[in-house]
Parts: sequence; structure tokens; C-alpha cells
Amino acid sequence: MHVFRDGKREIDVHARLRALAASRDPIDTLLRAGELECALLDAGDPAARDAIAWTDAAADAVIAGTRVVAPPLPSPRVDRARASVPEGFAYYAIHPLEYAHAATRAVPPGVPALVLGIRTIGTTLSAIAAAALRARGSRVIRATVRPTGHPFDRRATLDPDVAAHAASTGVALVIDEGPGLSGSSFLAAADALVAAGAPRDRVILVASHAPDVDRLCAPSAAARWRALRVVVASPTRVTPEGARDEISAGAWRASMLDPSAPWPPSWPAMERRKHLARDGSVLKYEGLACFGDDACARGEALASLGISPRLQRLPDGFVRWERAPGRPLSARDDPPLDAIARAIAARLEVAPAALDHVSALERATADNLRALLHLDRTIALPLARPVIADGHLAPHEWIVAPDGSLQKVDAIAHGDDHFFPGPCDVAWDLAGAIVEWDLDDAHTTALLDRYVRATGDHDARARVPSWTIAYLAFRAAWLAMARDACGGDERARLASASDALRARLTRML
Repeated sequence: MHVFRDGKREIDVHARLRALAASRDPIDTLLRAGELECALLDAGDPAARDAIAWTDAAADAVIAGTRVVAPPLPSPRVDRARASVPEGFAYYAIHPLEYAHAATRAVPPGVPALVLGIRTIGTTLSAIAAAALRARGSRVIRATVRPTGHPFDRRATLDPDVAAHAASTGVALVIDEGPGLSGSSFLAAADALVAAGAPRDRVILVASHAPDVDRLCAPSAAARWRALRVVVASPTRVTPEGARDEISAGAWRASMLDPSAPWPPSWPAMERRKHLARDGSVLKYEGLACFGDDACARGEALASLGISPRLQRLPDGFVRWERAPGRPLSARDDPPLDAIARAIAARLEVAPAALDHVSALERATADNLRALLHLDRTIALPLARPVIADGHLAPHEWIVAPDGSLQKVDAIAHGDDHFFPGPCDVAWDLAGAIVEWDLDDAHTTALLDRYVRATGDHDARARVPSWTIAYLAFRAAWLAMARDACGGDERARLASASDALRARLTRML
């Protein structure tokens, strides 16, 4: 089943250079420089050397608490390059300073170190770790590597000059977020260091969490992982000011939903960090520095239209969401068709996207139909009105105030995170509303009529059936994958929801 999408996108290298030169915040500069370094390394551009100098200079400034002493800007040969979103910075509240502290826990002051980052996010994380060690007197060699091969059995190849230092360094750190399902990128990088002569007992993995090693999918993963020392970067070092109760990992349901209503299913490990604040607002992670800019701009635009609550950006990637009096809707409420149509229509204005195909989503839909229904079917997804979708249109995502007015919450980021759909046709949200509210034919027609009147998008009625199949296939697969990762009551909720959508998909096909 395919629910995770490839977050690679083509970037304008020279626009990124201008943004890098204009950045004044050291953390923002570090993230921008790390993204550019990674993209140029992957492109094989010699200007990556100058980008490395920028990343290191920004990391030194973050550790020292000073402004960045800017080296010369790179002069790349390429105009455009492929770049991946560093998921930890964009979605999972990983902060570079957590890795700086982890590195200093792993390496005693003054001990020489080889710091090997796993691209993508390991580029930036290796830079901050190296800067923290340099500040404590260590001689540091920093490099990055891009493991290749099957996702569950990666291989890594070190540059010759890096391999030459592997045997003689005091300690070698392998740095990345994760591990994911397999652990294979971490293990591939560690194996490459050992093959180059680094003693295994001097190779240390610096990860964002401690996995259940017996569930890692790489070959002999448990034995290989246990043979290495692991240091976990603290995931809670950065907490927003004013936070009271953490409500991440599905805990928000107990404090924010009607206690008499059934809980919607959650994949706790995949939720963003969020807290209730002492003033009653909600503090949610929406992306660190430049990796939260687009989502917050969408949020501000939706708030200006009165569709979503007002927001205030906070340091370290968090946003304060105003929490107005009211209650979340549930499946027992009548569907607010006017509000749904207005919110979806607004995506055309506040969240337009530039794309000319959704071939990856079409392939994922076919794969999910095969996995869920054993059905070989290709579904063409017509693309007429590309947007960054809302993606979360279930009843509990709507708050009704005492005066009857409605606000749409959680509307800024899910359409462009590391799950499908990514940028797509607005029909994804129309299909999502139809599915999540379980609209019958009459309500579906009424919703589409309202949307068409608001937008003039008369072709939407013809596009929605195909997009509904894609939505159902994705959601059923997402719920099934989450089910397999969870236990107890959550597993039962996920299984029930997945089975219901699979049955609906069967009826459609």
C-alpha cells in the first residue's frame, strides 16, 4: 500500500540563493543553507563546496548565539535542482539544537569526530552537531551520504577522503531523523564506516527516537542495531511558551471532543506536536522557520476570509491558534453544506498550486486498489483546478459557535505533507467531504451545486467520481497501515474505519 509520497520537488537554485542571502535569523539561514547544500550535492554540482561552507557558518552562529558570518555565495552551474523536504523540520518538531545536545552527550570534549549526515535532513543536523563539537574543542570532519537501493535494504558508499578518515577518528557519528520502518539508511551508513575501518564500538547512531528494534524491516536489523551505540535526540527540548497540557498522539480527542461521541481514529506516531495553552488557545507545530512559511500564509489567508481561526506564529515552528467558544461537529449533525462548499472554493484563491499532472497519485491509487481489493485498475485523475488541498474535512474538523457560525480548523498543512495527495485537483476535497460526511446522492448534488455556483467550475461534477475512488483508496490504505502500527482500542478503531471505506470502494467499483 502506498500512503507516503516522495516529497522531492524542483527548486529554483538562484531564487534559493537570494533567499539565503536575505535571511537574517541564524536558524532560518541554517535550514536554507542545508537544503541548498543537499540539493547541490545530489545534483553533483561543484558549488556544493561553497554551500557546505554556508551551512557550517550558520551552524556555528546558532551554537554561538551570534549572527552568521557569511562566506561567499555559491555559484552553481545548475539553474534548477531536485530537493526533498526535511520532514522533521517541516512536520515532526525536530529542532537542530536537539541534535547539538545529543552530539555533546555522545562525544567527550576534545575527542576528534567524523560526523556523517544522511541526506536529506542529516545535512543540516550533521552541521549543527559538528558545530557543537567544534565549540567544545573537537577536531571535526563533516560529510554526508545518500544511501541507495531498496528502502528496506539500503547501501551507502563513502567518498574516498571520508573513508580514509574512518579508521583514525576518535568517534564516528551517523546522524539522521528516524529511524523509519526499516532502519536501513542508518545501518547502511554505519556498515560503510565499519567497512572503511571504523571500529564498530566507536560508531554512534544519533536518532530522533528509540525504535522497537525487533520490528525494523532491514535484513538482520535487530542484531545490527543492537551492536551499535545509539543516542536519541530529545524530542521535547523545545516546548512553546505558555504550553500547559500536551495533546499530541491522539490525546486531543479526550479534551476537545464531545465525550458522548465516538472517537475518530488516529495514527498517534504520525501526528504533529500540539499543546493546550494556559490561555485556552491551541499551540501546534506547523513547520520550523522557512518550512512553515507556506502553511502559515495559507492559514492567515483563511483567517482573513473568516473560514479558519486566527493564528500567531511563535518561535521554534509552533503556531498559536485562537480557540473560540463552540463545539466540534460530529456525524450526528447535519452536514453544513454551505460552509463546506465555501471552504473548498476558497482553496482556489488561497492555496493554488502549479502542476500539470498527478501521475504519482494515479500510480499510488492503482497500487492501493491492488492491495485492498486485488483489483488491477488504472484510474485517470483529471486535473483542472490544482490546489494545496485541505485534506481533513471530517465532521470534528468543524467548530460551531453558540451563534451558529462555523470555523474550519486544521486546514493549512495536510494537503502538502509527506502523505498523499500532495498538490492535486480541488476535487480531492470535494471527494473528501462526500466520504467523511457519508453524504447521500441528494446531499452530494447539493454540495456540488453550491461549489459550482461559488466558483464556476462546472466540470467538477464530472471529475469527482474518479477523485472519490482515489480518496477512498488512499484513506482505506492509510487506515490499514496505521492499524498495523497500533494496538488496543486504537487498532480496533482504525480497522473498523478501514473496513468501512474498503466496502464503500468495492461498491463504487
